[in-house]
Amino acid sequence: MYGIAPENYASIMGPPTKELPYPKSSLPILLKDGTKLSRVTPRTFFTTPKEGPGQKALTINLLYEDENNKPVTINVDQISGLKVVAEGSDVYIETTYYRPPENTLESKPRLLKIKDITHGVHPNHNKYNEISDFYLVADDMNYVKQPGRTDTERSFPFWRLGIYGDPKEAQKVFQPVIS
Repeated sequence: MYGIAPENYASIMGPPTKELPYPKSSLPILLKDGTKLSRVTPRTFFTTPKEGPGQKALTINLLYEDENNKPVTINVDQISGLKVVAEGSDVYIETTYYRPPENTLESKPRLLKIKDITHGVHPNHNKYNEISDFYLVADDMNYVKQPGRTDTERSFPFWRLGIYGDPKEAQKVFQPVIS
């Protein structure tokens, strides 16, 4: 298991970054059924056994604080732009990345082994005039599978993964100088 299980939520009272207080999301997280989760604070991803008879597979969940700062969990498969993929005993998030600086969707999905959630502007994104967002920190399996590659950890802003909906629309909020 990676991430923080909901029963251990009290152990993550502090945010994973130095920024205080930990902010609410700038845009609502969009679910695939059209529901919008407004004013939430994403905290961590964690794995759990998948529901169902005879299931031994894992799935990935997002733990977030709702608008009343209460912990809530949701399965990642419900979130726009994300899909849980299991390969053997490993579980990943599959997503299509809205790649800078061209701001175009990549044609091949990325397979990500989740490590953390952070907030701010990653140093590599400063040059694109982006504003603070939540970042999914993960090992990018496209890099892990390359022989001799050790720099596999990547940080992906939520807006560039389609978590808030269409990245072109979210770009107006997170990259206003270019939009």
